Amino acid sequence: MGGGCMAGPEQFDFVAFGESLRGLPRQEQRDRVQGELARMQGLVVREPSLKFKQQIYLRRLERLSRFLAGEDVALELTPTEIEAYALIATPPERPQTAPAAAVAAHASAAPSALPAPPEASLAAPAGGEAQAEGAERRRARRIQMRTRARVRRDSDGSTEVLEPVNVSRGGISFRSSRLYAMHEKITVNMHYQPEQPEAAMIYSRGMIVRAGAETGTQSHSYGVKFLD
Repeated sequence: MGGGCMAGPEQFDFVAFGESLRGLPRQEQRDRVQGELARMQGLVVREPSLKFKQQIYLRRLERLSRFLAGEDVALELTPTEIEAYALIATPPERPQTAPAAAVAAHASAAPSALPAPPEASLAAPAGGEAQAEGAERRRARRIQMRTRARVRRDSDGSTEVLEPVNVSRGGISFRSSRLYAMHEKITVNMHYQPEQPEAAMIYSRGMIVRAGAETGTQSHSYGVKFLD
């Protein structure tokens, strides 16, 4: 699409773009990212809300380009980007001929890991799905990654900085010695860095949807669902 054309919201879908790169050789992934970057840089969007989405999409493409060139960008990623990067590094699914029960048993016994690109390390997905609240299961792919998050509770404004156990597009899980109540509202500052300007911090509203004591420790395990 040439300059001067309007783009629909679907053209700024970073997860869909990540899916299009899935299973491709690394050099072809780089070439496609560079091509999409060039297309976005030459695209003129005048509608304010679409222009904002275009700018976010462009920044994500630039980070992806740096990642494919070997740079570690893990601390800069948003939950949406984490999901896309998992798709990029995961080979396409192949048709399965084994009975469904056998496939499910094999998957639970040996969960697959996300292969990191040879030039840089990123994250590995946790195997299987975890129950969120009651019988409800999380649908988003969960990613294990090394980052920090600052959690602030609405009730008293107290905060703590911790390392999430898992991160997904829809929420996070973490361990803490503090007591959080089910359905308690919190604010999560992902990829927290003390020296980072307030305007550059990534905030997500969340709610505690899973809580349980860690056996043999003073810690508790919590699951958070993002609300925005």
